[in-house]
Amino acid sequence: MNLRPVLALLWALDASPVAAQGDFPIPLRIDAMDRGCAPVTDTVAYPGLETPLFRFGVYEVGRDTLLKASAAYWCIMPNADRGTALVIWRERGDAPLPGGCASVIRYWSSPGGLRFERRSVVRLSSAHPVDQPSRVGPPVSARGTVIVSEYDGKSARFICHTGRWYVAVSP
Repeated sequence: MNLRPVLALLWALDASPVAAQGDFPIPLRIDAMDRGCAPVTDTVAYPGLETPLFRFGVYEVGRDTLLKASAAYWCIMPNADRGTALVIWRERGDAPLPGGCASVIRYWSSPGGLRFERRSVVRLSSAHPVDQPSRVGPPVSARGTVIVSEYDGKSARFICHTGRWYVAVSP
């Protein structure tokens, strides 16, 4: 018997605060359960947050596009430090993303509301690899869909380049 739909329904009925962003979508809840993490839904912890901590429309299998067949959401990882991660979900499964990047971005800073920039350009010399925050990115520009996380006047722009996630942070 497949318990995922039943668990997803129980999770959807959970009384945890979701504030102004509405209910966290069931497909993303199921994905978070499969990954063993908890989606960040408590927007009360982020006063003034105007965009949700999840967003549909970032990547689709084999293409860089903004169709509703994919999404990104913030997730609390189940390890000792309970760090956050940005997860890219795709309706068609967990195959590598265009560009060869992983579908989970472990991130050291606070989550923010998500939006996407299609066909954007990021100068990687003003960014750093997500997994090496003290290292400067290469002296090239990367093009593609950028996942933007914004909160409290700060933004983090994530882009995949040659199999690695880079982030450019602005105050």
